[in-house]
Amino acid sequence: MWAIVALGLGYMTPTVVFDTFGLVAEGTNNVVPLAYVFALIVMVFTAISYGKMTSQFPSAGSAYTYAKNSIHPNVGFVVGWTSMLDYMLLPLVNIIIVRSYMESFFPDIDGAVWVILFTVLATGIIYFTMRGTSNVNTILLVIAVASMIGFVAVVIGQLLGGAGEGTLITPTPFIHEGVDLSAVLLGATIVCFSFIGFDAVTMYVEEARTPRVVPRAI
Repeated sequence: MWAIVALGLGYMTPTVVFDTFGLVAEGTNNVVPLAYVFALIVMVFTAISYGKMTSQFPSAGSAYTYAKNSIHPNVGFVVGWTSMLDYMLLPLVNIIIVRSYMESFFPDIDGAVWVILFTVLATGIIYFTMRGTSNVNTILLVIAVASMIGFVAVVIGQLLGGAGEGTLITPTPFIHEGVDLSAVLLGATIVCFSFIGFDAVTMYVEEARTPRVVPRAI
């Protein structure tokens, strides 16, 4: 189960919070955590739904299978191809994000070099067996989590040193004067990007030891 959990977290790319935080902070008047709360509520219900459907239809087809069996085969066809488009675009978005980071570190190197390099690297990793992909994903996930823990530690040190609000506990990131609910909801649609990918673990239901593992992993 933990291998599937790790794959799901890898798909979600936890560090994507760094990519969207500034944009959402600007649009919501600095209440990004509140936007995450709204997004989390929606995603929890979505995760429960995926868990239930996985139990009913233990097939690697994921949303395609669920829509086909519960609504209509034609609906399943559209959902399947839409999901395929999602899985094609998500790596492209990640590659673009990686390029923007690398360009800031190495401004003299053409961005196309990073796009080609990381596309070849990612494709090469996926080319290996499921176990190999899982192991590499786990390593990358550990690095990402360690980076986030390090970032949080630095932020705590800055806050205790008097930066920002000067305290760890404050309602300001959730509510303060000038907060617009419509802007927060718009921000929630953007931070949903942090949750995209957990549904992909349903594709491993046929690789799992038992179908019951996947709902728990979700």
